[in-house]
Amino acid sequence: VGIVMGATMDFTIAPAHAHLNLIGWVTMALYGTFYALAPNAPQKLAWATFWLNNVAIIVMFPSLSMVLKNGAASSFVLPLIISEFVGVAALLCFLVSVWSVVLRKS
Repeated sequence: VGIVMGATMDFTIAPAHAHLNLIGWVTMALYGTFYALAPNAPQKLAWATFWLNNVAIIVMFPSLSMVLKNGAASSFVLPLIISEFVGVAALLCFLVSVWSVVLRKS
């Protein structure tokens, strides 16, 4: 996406590109590192975090791209909003996992 934006000099979807990098790569790396270093973390929450985050980014990136290209009146606003809540649900699953690991250590 970044290469295409640079080649065409059209940076309209740069915020979507940033979301793809942060949610699709950075948060997944953080989640994966935690779950690799905390093998006693709840496995069901780990899988829920994984799938919710992936569903969120798969819906969020194209929806946000279309909203940025076509404006807020786009029919992609509702899927964008739903994907944001799914992403928050993934984060909450992760936080519950972290909390459960921290409580077990104390």
